[in-house]
Formats: sequence, C-alpha cells, structure tokens
Amino acid sequence: MSNKPEKASSEQVEINTLDPETTDSKIPLDRSDYIAIIALIVSLVGTVVAVRETSFLQQPKEMLADQQSAGVLPYVDVSVEYGYLHDPTLTYTLQVDNQGVGPAMVTDFQFYYDQRPLRIDTFAQLFNSEGTDLSGSVYTTNDFKEGIIPAGEGEILLRLQFDLSTSFDRIKSFTEKLKLDFCYCNVYQECWRYAPDGWNPRAADCEPPASI
Repeated sequence: MSNKPEKASSEQVEINTLDPETTDSKIPLDRSDYIAIIALIVSLVGTVVAVRETSFLQQPKEMLADQQSAGVLPYVDVSVEYGYLHDPTLTYTLQVDNQGVGPAMVTDFQFYYDQRPLRIDTFAQLFNSEGTDLSGSVYTTNDFKEGIIPAGEGEILLRLQFDLSTSFDRIKSFTEKLKLDFCYCNVYQECWRYAPDGWNPRAADCEPPASI
C-alpha cells in the first residue's frame, strides 16, 4: 500500500477558495470616495465655525447699539426757581431742561393745576381767579406742546411775579399745585416719561412728535 497523500479533488479546491475565512471582506475605496469624505468633514467644520462666529459677532452688535443709544441719551427734568427780579418783586420760574447728551423730542405735554388739566395760554385767567390774594401777575407763558430741546438747553414755560408783601408760604402753596406730564424720545425713537419723584422710566406708550 502506498503512503502518498491523495490529490484533492477539483470540488474540494473550489470549496476552499470560497471559504469566508480566506476571503477579503473589506469594501474597496477609490480616490473619489476619499475626496467625498474629506469634503464632508470640511463642510461640518465650516458649519461649526460659522455658528460660533455668528454668536460671537452678535454680542458686539448689541454692545454697539447700547453705546450709540447712550451717546445720544436725553434726560429732561423740570426745574423751579424762586428769585428776585428787582426789589420788591419775587419771581417764580418753571421750565424744562434737557440735562442729557442728546436732543430730546418732547411730546404729550400736559399742564395740571391741582390735578386738573390746564392750558397754559389760559393760565392768566386761573391766576386771576385762584390767586386774588397773591398780589402778582403772569409775566411769561409758553404754549409749548411738543418740539425738540437740544442737549444742555431748556424751555421756560411759565414765569410769575409776586409782590413781596405776599407771604412766601402762600406763594409756594399756589405754585406747588402746578404739575407737568410729558414724554420725550431720542433720535432712535426710544422714549421715556417724566417722573417728578424719581428717575424717568422707559415708556412704551410714548411716540416721537409726528411733526418732527
């Protein structure tokens, strides 16, 4: 008996060549596939960078808007002054002053006397009826309803003259009943309402004068 190994049949050889353990299972990639993958990565990186830049640039824009608004910020206040025009006359002056750094567009201007609406051009009639014991007169009235007050300037609304024979307490009790209410806006149409007892608050119900 011969000890030589028998030759493998052609059927066995064909089976062995299809064995999964001996077959390469990797998907072949050509040059175009690599280019597509690189392009996808670059696109993703670009999107992330664009989002971060947009978020970063938004903050300076908001800061710039705040700086621009602050650079033209008006602040309108009411001032009252008692003084001597000449002896023996005491004067009372009521005026609005723009103490801000930008022009103030004043609107919705309203006078009140003892909480009643008052037209300033009729104040002389009120003075003659309410202040019969004041020994004085209306020296100046300004029918100011709306307009622009430049920064650092003011508008005299009312000036009264009293004889010194009148008690100052009586004069003060009369003038303290005079009140004002108004709005004012900056050039960016941001508006505030005058508050006699504190800082003027922002007001959404105010609008710049239509004629300006």
